[in-house]
Amino acid sequence: MRRLLGSLAAAAGPAALAALLWATAPPSASPELTQLLPISDLIQAFPVLPRPQPPALWLQRLPQPLAAKLWRNKAISWFQLWGEHAGAPPYLMLRGGAELDGLPHSLRLGNYRLVAADALSLQSLQQGLEGQNSSELRCDALAGSPPALFWQGEALAGWLGSWSPLAEPLRWGCLTLRGDRFWGQVSTRPAALQAALQAPARRPSSILADPVVLRLQGRRMAPLLQPLLDALSWPAVLLPHRSWLLNSPFQLELRRNPEQSPYRASLWLRLWPADRHRLDVARLQRQLETQQAPGWPISAEGPIRRVQQPDGPVQAGWRWFPSGELLVVLGADVPLASQPQPPSGAVLREGLQLSAAPAAMQQLQLLPVGLPALWGGLQQLDAEWQPAHQSGGPAQLAGSLTWPVAAEAGSP
Repeated sequence: MRRLLGSLAAAAGPAALAALLWATAPPSASPELTQLLPISDLIQAFPVLPRPQPPALWLQRLPQPLAAKLWRNKAISWFQLWGEHAGAPPYLMLRGGAELDGLPHSLRLGNYRLVAADALSLQSLQQGLEGQNSSELRCDALAGSPPALFWQGEALAGWLGSWSPLAEPLRWGCLTLRGDRFWGQVSTRPAALQAALQAPARRPSSILADPVVLRLQGRRMAPLLQPLLDALSWPAVLLPHRSWLLNSPFQLELRRNPEQSPYRASLWLRLWPADRHRLDVARLQRQLETQQAPGWPISAEGPIRRVQQPDGPVQAGWRWFPSGELLVVLGADVPLASQPQPPSGAVLREGLQLSAAPAAMQQLQLLPVGLPALWGGLQQLDAEWQPAHQSGGPAQLAGSLTWPVAAEAGSP
């Protein structure tokens, strides 16, 4: 009998494990949503909120009595989609039955009815659906409890404008949003993206202290800057040092400049090269000491090196500390009183950590003009990017949003 029970337990173990994995796995997006991903720049999944009136998009795409009736159905989920053509109006997609049939400029996709702004928009969507090839794109967060978000490269370029080359690791993304938290996966190429059912543990963070309006840090800057710098011409003096410069722990800060400065903000970069690169660091120091380029006159004051036009403001500067730490400043002077600082735990963790103060950046007119106006009211955005577990796979992105107290008090 004991042997029989042992055999049953051994047989039941894998089945029980499989059942547990099935029950706790994130839901998969429906085929209808999946086929829309390759031809959509942006898809947002929304819940029905406890507000008396439907959103403006509902009233634009649906007859008012039908919109009001459906809005009272708190179980309904809905989606807002933007196609591949820049400037085109968004689509509305609702889960529903016969009550949605017969709407102008619409088509049925399984259990959903997709409503376009006009006949031309609907035709463009139908052509995209008919002409698409098979794609590995997935965003399972759209199938879970909304809200959720999917985007691909063109949407990101529209939001970030000239900043978009810095977002190469985020070209495709799939996020779940809950309250002030967001989490999911991002990728440099089309991929099957998922978001865990529960948010990851929150990292401790603090509000950025003035004059800092943005801080980016991590074990190495290569994931963020290497694609951009590789597309540009490296200065000859830096080219032999490219590898250790991109793969050293770093902290990059964007700081508000004093009012008397001709520049609104300045960039402060700290690098902590590993001890094994000390000879390379010393060689680069010697090479920089002898560099003189037209239009970039270099002067020295003690340990500080400056780039400054005659009778003009300091444009840039740098300082090497005896520990090997490098401080580079663009758009301001390096203070003589500057001190070395040991790398923090966040700097030494794998991945990248970002803290930004969008409201403060908006005051300085530093936010990308394509970002939705809502972002300009954010007190702080904190995000963490973790590289893929295997080469070519999706990376993890998670973070939180901090709104001003007055905005939080007025929110529903």
